[in-house]
Amino acid sequence: MSGRREVWNQWDDGRVWFGVYLGRSVLLTSLGVASFFIGAPLVSAFIFGVVVPYNLVVQRSHLRRGRAHPLLPADQVLAAFCTVLAPQVAVGSVICMVACGTDAMGVSARRVQAFGAAGSALLLAAAVIHRDASLGAYVLSQLLCVIATTNVVSYLKNRQSASNQRFENLLDGIHAYVLEADLLDGNVTFRNKQTVNRLGAIESLADLLTFVHPDDVDSVVRGIERGSASLTPVTLEVRIVVDDSVHHMEQRITFARVKGRVRVRHVFFDVSSRKRIELEMEHRAFHDVLTELPNRALFLDRLEHALMRAERTNSRHAVLLLDLDNFKDVNDGMGHHVGDALLIEVGQRLGRVIRRTDTLARLGGDEFAVLLEDTSPDAAVRVARQLVQAVAEVYPHHDLQLFPRVSAGISTYPTTGSTAAELLRQADVAMYHAKRGRLGVCLFDESINPESAQKLELLADFRTALDSDLLEAYFQPLVDASTGRLSSCEALVRWNHPTLGLLTPIAFLSTISAGGMSSDLARWMLAKVLDQLCEWAETDIAIPIAVNLSAVDIADRQLMEWLLGEIQDRSIPANLLSIELTEAELLDRSEQTIETLQLLLDAGVTTAVDDFGTGYSSLVWLRDLPIHTLKIDRSFVESMFADERSQTIVRSTIDMAQALHLSIVGEGVEDERTAVALRELGCNDLQGYHFSRPVTAQAMTKMLAARGERSSSVAAAARV
Repeated sequence: MSGRREVWNQWDDGRVWFGVYLGRSVLLTSLGVASFFIGAPLVSAFIFGVVVPYNLVVQRSHLRRGRAHPLLPADQVLAAFCTVLAPQVAVGSVICMVACGTDAMGVSARRVQAFGAAGSALLLAAAVIHRDASLGAYVLSQLLCVIATTNVVSYLKNRQSASNQRFENLLDGIHAYVLEADLLDGNVTFRNKQTVNRLGAIESLADLLTFVHPDDVDSVVRGIERGSASLTPVTLEVRIVVDDSVHHMEQRITFARVKGRVRVRHVFFDVSSRKRIELEMEHRAFHDVLTELPNRALFLDRLEHALMRAERTNSRHAVLLLDLDNFKDVNDGMGHHVGDALLIEVGQRLGRVIRRTDTLARLGGDEFAVLLEDTSPDAAVRVARQLVQAVAEVYPHHDLQLFPRVSAGISTYPTTGSTAAELLRQADVAMYHAKRGRLGVCLFDESINPESAQKLELLADFRTALDSDLLEAYFQPLVDASTGRLSSCEALVRWNHPTLGLLTPIAFLSTISAGGMSSDLARWMLAKVLDQLCEWAETDIAIPIAVNLSAVDIADRQLMEWLLGEIQDRSIPANLLSIELTEAELLDRSEQTIETLQLLLDAGVTTAVDDFGTGYSSLVWLRDLPIHTLKIDRSFVESMFADERSQTIVRSTIDMAQALHLSIVGEGVEDERTAVALRELGCNDLQGYHFSRPVTAQAMTKMLAARGERSSSVAAAARV
């Protein structure tokens, strides 16, 4: 007993008690704050309301006793009171902690209650044996610290466990393969349900790599090595093979250091649908929708690459351009569905002739191109003839039998051209040369007449202009001679050539007609005029528009039927459209021309003879042809005051037209003097630069707003 008393006397030393109580105060304060922030306010209140104050009271008493001061009566009473009250408070605190969340924290309520009861019994036993309130208080404070610390640790562990469980449940719900593995030994420590369901129970990174496409394994391994060196995330695009099905995946690899070891997490997102859409969009961007052949963009890309390789290897290439003959007749006569089927068949026939290393493309419309790599000019000619023969075989379509033909033009590298644009242009010129001469195949060389080549090049550019919307309709007003008001207008075509600038018909019309594209231009012009009439009708503007056509166009029964059908379908008043033919065209008139003009007359379309006086015609055909208007050629009008014979021709033409009840128009009016003279001679309408040059549709619309004014005002509006 004496030894034990000696020990307790040592504890009574003030300096020892100062260190004990100071450390305990810091610990209790920390536990109180931690309990508050982790969601245990009752524990925090108990520590700050009971334990900390009591600790201060006991500290004070022991420090005094260490300095040989007796324990004050008040201190004894307070110590005795706390010694008796503390067990009940401790047990109540434990019960409150259990009630407030031990079940949610995963702590056994019975274990905590048993621990609290045992601590209370030990406290009471110590107080009875030693009859020392200080010892009882000390045991009580230590017991409460153990209980609070145990509760906090258990709570934090179980809260982390619950958080991990919620995170794993979240990973199980996403549409991705997720697995985590130890980087050192490669063992898998976690895998979500998606991974287990599709890939099975993967145990290691080696098992994972068995599902990666063989071509992508090295990429994955290098990604892991690169990311693990600096613990930085890595994103890859890989393919996963599951049940013989290839899936495109976006793989995200992240790294984390856990307890001194590196964990690697793999997340695979299935992007097969996105990849499929991207590939489809890329295919559509570089392939023809109808034939599935490469389009112009892909053909030019392959041609450019072939030329770059040729510079290094000194190899030779050839470009073939093929165009279907009379394809327009198939489209117009049998329908576009037949034309589309024929284009598909032609593409397949051409594809069966060329090598797999060659490129076959559809450039647009009925035009195909072939790139023959590593070939000589002679070999290119032989291949071109084989292609022409393959296409020429009969093509049965339902009850029809078609006999397609193509014309082929050839250019070679480096013999005739050195750039892609030059080779295509030369092949185009050669192709049109073959088409015009019905040669089938033509190899471009310098023997082709440069002038003819220039015209063929212009013709090729015109085909592009039709498809690229480089043509534009201009309008020149006609003025009523008696009132000076705008009465009608004439539609004229302008070509915005990329290198030659704005071209008038005189620069290209003869070439277009010789190349057999007059009907294409006529159809385009008529469509533009009908569109303009409809646009003006929406703003309550109704003004006749005249269109120049050739005798070939008039004789094209399909073109005329299309025109009348469009007029009817669009509900356009037929008398707002006037068809003009030159006198020279009508001199070589045919029965078909007269029938077509009569058909137009019956439909309500008016007709006019342009450039009258230059063809030396007689009154007979004026009597026979169904026409409404004569337009005096500008050459006579411009020389009226300088040449008496011209004035006589103008006067007699006006008199004749009046006798035949035809309207008369004076062209080429350049000044007011001429306008007055023609008005006095009896002209109905006047046309020329004195009133307005040909203007765009927008400018013409503005002029129509001023058509109630006199001619001087109309001219002013034209200059705005």
